[in-house]
Amino acid sequence: MLLLRKIIVVLLVFLVFESYSQTSTFEKGKVIDSITVSGANETFALYLPKSYDPNKLSSVIFIFDPSAQGRAAVERFVETAERYNHILVCSNHTRNHSDENFEVTNRLFNTIFSTFNIDQNLIYAAGFSGGSRLASTIAVLTNQIEGVIACGAGFSPNPSHTPNPSHSFSYLGMVGALDMNYHEMHNAQLFLNKMNLDNELFTNNDRHQWPSPSQLAKAIGYLELQAYKKNRKRPNNDLIQLLYNEWYNDAREAEKELNYVKALKGYQKLRDHFSRYLTLDSIVAKIDYVRDSPIYKTQYTQSRVVEREEEEAKKAFFDRFHREINMKNPPKKLKWWEKEVQKLKETYSESDDPALAQLGARIENMLHATAIETANIKLIGKEVEKAIYCHKLLQLFIPNSPYSYFLLAKDYALLGDKAKMMEQLHLAKKNGLSNRKYVDREAAFQNYRNDSGFIEFLNGLK
Repeated sequence: MLLLRKIIVVLLVFLVFESYSQTSTFEKGKVIDSITVSGANETFALYLPKSYDPNKLSSVIFIFDPSAQGRAAVERFVETAERYNHILVCSNHTRNHSDENFEVTNRLFNTIFSTFNIDQNLIYAAGFSGGSRLASTIAVLTNQIEGVIACGAGFSPNPSHTPNPSHSFSYLGMVGALDMNYHEMHNAQLFLNKMNLDNELFTNNDRHQWPSPSQLAKAIGYLELQAYKKNRKRPNNDLIQLLYNEWYNDAREAEKELNYVKALKGYQKLRDHFSRYLTLDSIVAKIDYVRDSPIYKTQYTQSRVVEREEEEAKKAFFDRFHREINMKNPPKKLKWWEKEVQKLKETYSESDDPALAQLGARIENMLHATAIETANIKLIGKEVEKAIYCHKLLQLFIPNSPYSYFLLAKDYALLGDKAKMMEQLHLAKKNGLSNRKYVDREAAFQNYRNDSGFIEFLNGLK
């Protein structure tokens, strides 16, 4: 808990005493990707909006990318920064499964709060996947964050990192219909509703990935409206009208496509967040019309059936996976998996019913992610045979991708099995591996750099 207290201390010191002294000048309207953190061998990416004024208090979004890609993450928020005048900051060192995330974040806070004139009431934390869980955790532990932008994942599994009624931050969830964490994000919304905590959820049709810049700018309007509601900012009528039009168009488009479940949620968002600014009698009528329609009632019932089917299918796959990965020697033959994955594809993923196809895609994506993440953990623990089991499963999930063959080649290299390593490398090449840089930079192949067969393989790549 010491590291967590450090974060709280930094926030309190720099927000209560407002220890601000900008000694450096940074170009506005440009992503700067390698600014040094004070007193550390760490860097962060920065974006200052074109209207940034160092003599005025500024809002800031701290962005947490699961793979520490600061520039790429910041670039996704540039449209948001320009629309709402936020400073953007993203560490190049916080990442999934790192034990140093809290310390890195503490040093980053220290640097930002002492360099920029930050408004203590307008500090936001955003993240994707594991970065989303980190952003939520920081908001929970400090209770100094105004809003969380949680993309593709909910809360940390640690109970002490879960929001409770004492927290005051607003929570914006964003998730794709093909994301394996789709239902997790909906459950997070239900949980926050029970806690009576301000929150909203925006969905799209994506897989497990950062939302697009335009999706972010539109959804983060929710936090802008919350800032008006809490008197953090003076309402901007032009921006309110822009957001209303964008959200209305989404709801109307869903209704035109006869997606009444999504349309109802869209119209309810308009009622809940714009009624203090606009007369919404027509929206209230729309809500009643859609909710009472036979189409909505049928779709809602079907969605609950699909949700139950998804939970049953996930349980079957993950019970099997956890049983086998915990064996001393995981099975080498994967007959059950071959049969069940094929059944999953035929019954769900390849279905003409969009809801069933999305169900299949979510389970496939979850199996894919579980295999990769578990293999990484096993490799850290030197359990290479268990990593091989995971990567062989990955071949079933993405059979035409070079990625799983490449990962297996690394595994066999670690075991010193040259024949199997070369077999998997050639399969990776057959399935699309063409750039030798991926092989050149991989430490697992270090012992084979002078091997004639390995050199010949490398020379066949670009």
